Amino acid sequence: MKNTYNYNFTVPASNVDKDLKMRFDSILSLFQDMATFHSQEMGVNYEALLESSNAFWVLSKISLQINKFPLSNEKCEAETYPTDISGFRFLRELRIKGNEGADVVGHSEWCVLDATTFQLRRSNSIVYPFNIKRRTDNVGLEFLKERFSTTEEDYVYTYKVMLTDIDCNKHTNNVSYAKMAINSFDLQEFNTFNFSKIEIKFINQSYFNDEIKVYKKIINDTVYVEGKILDKQIFSVIFK
Repeated sequence: MKNTYNYNFTVPASNVDKDLKMRFDSILSLFQDMATFHSQEMGVNYEALLESSNAFWVLSKISLQINKFPLSNEKCEAETYPTDISGFRFLRELRIKGNEGADVVGHSEWCVLDATTFQLRRSNSIVYPFNIKRRTDNVGLEFLKERFSTTEEDYVYTYKVMLTDIDCNKHTNNVSYAKMAINSFDLQEFNTFNFSKIEIKFINQSYFNDEIKVYKKIINDTVYVEGKILDKQIFSVIFK
């Protein structure tokens, strides 16, 4: 069993923006897919964990640092690997390098929910290959300590969760939240920023037909976005 999952790919045109750069949500989607493929190799993918431990994985937060965006048609090498495990937390890293200079790193935190109660499960309560030799070389990212709140003055739009947003856990996929955050900008506004970092926290689950209100606040070189259902925070995003 390998402690690292490697993946070679060419950036498809469907995953880039108007400037031919790979989108934030496409990078997140790639990372989630790689983590899924690696969990299959490790024997703890969705079906296996459900059968062995009556539990399933959820991504709780991720930080992405884009030193240089992958470009359309660029050939890239990517790798992901788990590092620290403690209490309720499973940490996993991401690296992407491209033949035209693409350079992306990611740092993420995963947890496990009970499939019956939907409560957090401790790491030692599931079947997991704890004896695998875990890498200790993290990518150098730390989660931001910043906290923020938005008001009705920051309201941008309401998004109704659609069928294509729902994943195998029967709730809204994380990539859809990334898209909601990006879509809080208009085209001209987005052009004025040169984002190199995004951190997303997935706080509460949402489901088919839920209506999520999206709010955005800009302070200097930082943009804060959050999604709420009534007063319940669903996700929050910090763009740097």
